[in-house]
Amino acid sequence: MPGAGLLYINAFVIRGEQPILVDTSAPMFREDYLNAAFSLVDPEDVRWIFLTHDDRDHSGNLIQVLERCPNARLITNFVAVGRVGEEWSLPMPRVQIANNGDRVHAGDRELVAIRPPYFDSPATRGLCGTPGRASTTAPTPLGPWCRRAAPAPRKYRPRPTGAGSTGSTASSIPGTP
Repeated sequence: MPGAGLLYINAFVIRGEQPILVDTSAPMFREDYLNAAFSLVDPEDVRWIFLTHDDRDHSGNLIQVLERCPNARLITNFVAVGRVGEEWSLPMPRVQIANNGDRVHAGDRELVAIRPPYFDSPATRGLCGTPGRASTTAPTPLGPWCRRAAPAPRKYRPRPTGAGSTGSTASSIPGTP
């Protein structure tokens, strides 16, 4: 950044049956980012955009990417949707909410949204692939952690409300910690 030093920004393209863009970089790098990303994958082929969190160095070109990738769905969480929605109007039919442990089937792979142990936004989510598949997280690389920490799929199972029970089912609801 002129006059400010270096700004490390990681944005990824995961190639596969259903290509995935992970983050969309900062607005000040728009042309470089778009040229680099779409030199690796045709925008028409992109099926998923995974937004790790809503800070502008990760989401700054989101609207432009959504416009160029008409077949892509945005994967993020409710907090990021709310915060991005303060500035932009998202195409909600193309948004898929993914909370900790939620899984998305992306063609030849299954992706798991995780809450990484280190993060810089309340909306941060990492992205893990099924074992042996792509694995990426942001803002820190946590591949080995993904194998240990990606929660197994959870199903809603109401807790018994008999004697000694609190009657609460909050921790059994999918997507809750």
